Order: sequence, then C-alpha cells, then structure tokens
Amino acid sequence: MAEQVERRLAAILSSDVFGYTRLMCADGEGTLARLRAQRTELIDPKVAENWGHIVKLIETNGGTVHIPSQSNVQVRRVVDLKIYRHRNLVERFFNKLKHFRRIATRFDKPARNYLAAVTLASIRLWMRHYEPTT
Repeated sequence: MAEQVERRLAAILSSDVFGYTRLMCADGEGTLARLRAQRTELIDPKVAENWGHIVKLIETNGGTVHIPSQSNVQVRRVVDLKIYRHRNLVERFFNKLKHFRRIATRFDKPARNYLAAVTLASIRLWMRHYEPTT
C-alpha cells in the first residue's frame, strides 16, 4: 500500500492588471505608482502578518529557523552565518536539480522511480562539480 504523505499548501502571489499595456502607454509612471501603492496598502500587510506563521510552524516541529530577519522589523533573529551558508548551498542544489525536466515535471509517477531519477540527477550534479577541469 502506498505511503501517505502529508502536504502543505504554499502560495505564490501573482497579479494580473487588466489593460496593463494601455495603462503603461497612457501614463507609465502613474500606473507604476498606483500599483506600488496598492501593493503597499493591500498585499504587504498580509504578507507581514502571516510571515510569523512560517517561523512558528518550523519551531513547533522542532526545527531551528535559519532565515534572516527582514530589515524593517523591530526584533531581529540571530542567525548562525555558517549554517545559513550551508542552507544556501542546499537551496542552490535543489534549484539545479529542478533543471532536469524529468524531475521538475514529476515524469515518474511511482515514488521509487522518482527517487531513482532524483538520485541519478544528484550523482550527475555531484560528478560535474568534482570532475577535473584540466
């Protein structure tokens, strides 16, 4: 029987402006100013309001947050720069891994086949990193 995987929802905000080209042709600076004002009034407060939920979620699950605080907050988290650099390396590795189409599109539906594809792509990336250049 297949193993049940818990999934969590992550949101990416995207906005579409009706008649953007026409508005930019008529008044480019004014259009950008209105869009920035709407983002400042409507979107940024909601993002700031929910930002703490991510940190709380990580900490309640026993993890340690290694995400630097934003520059505009009152209380700043202390971040170990060595761990943050390692976290950055892992993020860049996953970014490179997503360049493999078979992995990015989840071509292999069974979990064991997908894991095998991830393993092979990881080995390929590792070999590319350590192969001699001369």
